[in-house]
Amino acid sequence: IRKMRGELDVVEDESSKEDDYLVCDVNIKCEDELIWGKENYFLEVKDTNVLGLPIEKTLLEGRKQDEECKKEVTFPKDFQLNEYREMKGEISLKVLEIKRIKLPPLDDALAKEMGCENLEDLKTKVKAQILQQKEMMEQRQLEEKILEHLVKEATIELPDTFVQSRVDGVHKNIRERMKEQGKEEEEIDKYIEENKEKNTKDIEDRLKESLIIEKVAHDQEIEVPEEEIDAHIEVIAAQSKKWPNEVRED
Repeated sequence: IRKMRGELDVVEDESSKEDDYLVCDVNIKCEDELIWGKENYFLEVKDTNVLGLPIEKTLLEGRKQDEECKKEVTFPKDFQLNEYREMKGEISLKVLEIKRIKLPPLDDALAKEMGCENLEDLKTKVKAQILQQKEMMEQRQLEEKILEHLVKEATIELPDTFVQSRVDGVHKNIRERMKEQGKEEEEIDKYIEENKEKNTKDIEDRLKESLIIEKVAHDQEIEVPEEEIDAHIEVIAAQSKKWPNEVRED
């Protein structure tokens, strides 16, 4: 709460510390190919992630303005650029600015700004919110484990032509992206062939997940408003740098 009401001051001639913020240019590469880049990207000095790629605090702490650093990584299974999942790569950062938050006092005045009667009332409400968030996180983790187990044990027969059409769509997107990056056809074909099995498995798992979720929703008579689905698709599209209709097809 104090962070929400604090002010960020630029830090000069000092190294970054835990809970500071870095303004960075960030580049992510796979096999020396730039697959994602962002200028003036905001990162808090703590264990965090970029597109689902874990970034340890140790990479961000102790940095100075204009300093550059890089680290070899393995893209996780939930990496948002799914064609690169479980592949080797590299993330590099250039620190443009270091910012440190100036915290306001924790008192009744701050509590009233947050819509509470006093500091004690604020503490009570914050505690209740933390407990609720913890319960939701634990529930989500449990659901993910259950779904992963169901997909693994499921005997769902997916039509080969349907799966292949999805695989072809993913490969088409990869081909177009690599062409835009100036890659030769031979290199593109080799990359697609090397990752064909992994991409097919990912698509099959995602299709099974969708069918399982749909079956559970039908049995439990769960309905999700169309506008909520559209909003979720737009968020995924923005994060993965795709058009919403591409995300829908995936």
